[in-house]
Amino acid sequence: MGGSEAQGLGAADSHPGGADGCEDDRPVGGDGTEKGDGTEHAGADVAAGASGGREIDVRAIFFDLDDTLCDTVGTRPQRARRALELLGRGNPGLDVESLISRVLEPAPGDRAARGLRTVLEEIGVLRTEAGVEAMRMYSFVGCEEFLHSFEGVLETVAQLSSKYQIGVITNWNDEGEQWNKLRHLGLETYVQHVVVSGSVGYEKPDRRIFQHALTLTGVDAREAIFVGDRLDVDVAGAQAAGMKAVWFNHWGGAVDGSAIVPDVIITRFGELPAAIEGISNRQS
Repeated sequence: MGGSEAQGLGAADSHPGGADGCEDDRPVGGDGTEKGDGTEHAGADVAAGASGGREIDVRAIFFDLDDTLCDTVGTRPQRARRALELLGRGNPGLDVESLISRVLEPAPGDRAARGLRTVLEEIGVLRTEAGVEAMRMYSFVGCEEFLHSFEGVLETVAQLSSKYQIGVITNWNDEGEQWNKLRHLGLETYVQHVVVSGSVGYEKPDRRIFQHALTLTGVDAREAIFVGDRLDVDVAGAQAAGMKAVWFNHWGGAVDGSAIVPDVIITRFGELPAAIEGISNRQS
């Protein structure tokens, strides 16, 4: 996810990353983007680089979690209702329907929403025991039935795991909550490393969180590919760290006018193996 709910306790629910999980991912920090070497679509032939170079030896594939491996933004209404109904059990006068509307109010940014954290803070219950439990519910703890991966994710990650190290780099507060998602999605067995911003102290797009993941896997940046749904957080951050970046644009985002240029764009997860193969066949 890509700023949104990312961090179960993020600020605005912008494609999870800020508050709503998307991861993945609320942008925090400078851009420092190094442009990729041209955007390709997975279905097209990938042009080779300078003559006389050698093929890129890809050894590791890293993923954003929320809204890349699973649909976090799409489950906001269900999670908001479940969390606020839980909160309402101890607060009979709570106007649950009104609060749900406030949680889902659009905020600046692609697919961003105001988010539960902001609303709980406004009504003064965020740091109460009930507020903490509501936030955990909003982060899928206790409502795992709302978790579902995008079409082709499980099969593709399983296929890639036989050839590459698999890791996840996610903007989120609680590492256990992210492993819980992977377990319920059936992906835990394929993932060797999960790097969570709340544990390492850096959020995407800060290149240091990507460098931390590279150190864990023992691969160089040029040997790694990152896959995420956000240009500003996932693609920009990965490229700034020296990795190739695949933009999983399943939501119809636009790259027009952006200074951030993905190495490859895919719209369906099943296109990823061909995209990786194309990057691997480029010469460096």
